[in-house]
Amino acid sequence: MPDADHATKLAAWRFGWFDHDGQWGFSETTAAKHQEILVKLGYWEQKTWAQIMSEDPKSQHSCEVTSLIPEAQDRLKEKKLDDYDSLFRFRLTGRERLWGILNGNIFYVLWWDPGHAICPSTKRHT
Repeated sequence: MPDADHATKLAAWRFGWFDHDGQWGFSETTAAKHQEILVKLGYWEQKTWAQIMSEDPKSQHSCEVTSLIPEAQDRLKEKKLDDYDSLFRFRLTGRERLWGILNGNIFYVLWWDPGHAICPSTKRHT
């Protein structure tokens, strides 16, 4: 979560920590899906973090690592990223999520979750 100082800054992305080898990489995606994701990131990077979070707080928010499935928690340990208490996620579609670490105004993209599996909802139709 960005602090008050960073909440007024525009969103920025980093892909250096993306988990290409894990089960939530982009190996199963198409070029059209890549483009769709990049268009959404382009839309969000024109906004401050305060705007992103207030626009749809149920869709873009932090989640405690302890609420993630065990496989995701284990993968964070394998990648030596288990010193973070929470991850941030963007809702791309009804089920698709983009997960990462929010540090200041920078979102470090980790995973593409096409089936809402990393932190499943107990609500219907999500």
